[in-house]
Amino acid sequence: MGSRKNESGKQLKPTFSSVTDTLCVCGYLERASEEPEVPIVFDAKVNEYHIANIGKNGGHRVIYHCPWCGGAAPRSKRASLFATVTDKRRAASERWCKAS
Repeated sequence: MGSRKNESGKQLKPTFSSVTDTLCVCGYLERASEEPEVPIVFDAKVNEYHIANIGKNGGHRVIYHCPWCGGAAPRSKRASLFATVTDKRRAASERWCKAS
């Protein structure tokens, strides 16, 4: 099941995992992330809410939907941390690798 995209290829839903176009309107995730005893944290760098400290090895799980109102969590900025390789750049890299 792929995500819906508009004519320009832009993703319409907030995340690849979203089942709704409707964003969270109740503010539960924001409020919960401000409570020290609640294991929900907000990572501003990627604009994601997580459930922290999952399992014996730590780590976290991304929250895609508000457990209270069912609305989608904010759109992630995670993809902005990675470079997009153009066809021109990929071809140049392939030529360089073959020459090495």
